Amino acid sequence: MNIAICEDNLQEAQSLKLRIEKYMPNSIVISDVDIFEDAGSLLESDVIYDLVVFDCKLPDMDGVEAAKLYKEKNRFAVVIFITAYIEYATGGYEVDALRYLMKPVSNEKLSEALVAFESRLKHECIVDIRGLHEPFFVKSTEIMYIESVGRRTIVRLQGMSVESHKSLAVFEKEIRSEAFYKTRRQFIVNMKYIRRKDGNELYMENGEKVTISRRSIAGFNKMYANYLKYNG
Repeated sequence: MNIAICEDNLQEAQSLKLRIEKYMPNSIVISDVDIFEDAGSLLESDVIYDLVVFDCKLPDMDGVEAAKLYKEKNRFAVVIFITAYIEYATGGYEVDALRYLMKPVSNEKLSEALVAFESRLKHECIVDIRGLHEPFFVKSTEIMYIESVGRRTIVRLQGMSVESHKSLAVFEKEIRSEAFYKTRRQFIVNMKYIRRKDGNELYMENGEKVTISRRSIAGFNKMYANYLKYNG
C-alpha cells in the first residue's frame, strides 16, 4: 500500500506520516508513505499511490484542483483533504473525497478516516480482469457477474464483457467483498446488480438470467437478505 502526503509544511507532513503509520488498521500493510511539498512533484511521480492526503492550500495550486489532476492519472486513488480554512471544506465530490479533516488533525479524526479507508478498500477492491491481450483494471463494484463458459471466463460489466484467462476460483479469492456470491460452479454474482429473484433464478440489471444451484440456495438467501438489509 503506497501513500502520499501533499503538504507544504514539512513538519506537519512528517507528523502526519508517523501518525498514519501508527493508526492505519492492521489489515492494511503500508509499503511507503512519501511526502510532497507541492502538487507538481506528486503529479510528476511515477509511483501509483492508493491513498493521497492533500492540503487544500498548496504553494503551486489549489489542493482540490491537484486532486482532480491526480485522479485523471490514477482514477482508483482514494483522496483525503486536510485544511485549516473552513471555506475549503467543500467541493471534493468530483474526486469522491473520503474525508475533509480540519487542522490541527486530531488522532481520533485521523483514525476514523483510516478506518473508513479500510472499509472502502474492502468494498471497492481493484481487480485485474486480465483480458487475453493486456491487463484490464476495474473496481469490484463495476463487475456485474463472472461466468465460466467452457475453458473461458467472462467478466460482465455494465455495457461490455471482458474475456479473462483467470479461473472463477482465482476471482473468488481476489474479490474481497461481501456483495459477491458464488451461486453455482459457473457463476459469481454481484448482488448489487440483482433486479429480481424468482425461485432459483436471478434477473440481472442487464436483462440476463443467472441461476442458483440447489446446494447454494439456502446460503445465498441468507447472504442476500443480509445484503439488502444494509444496502437495500
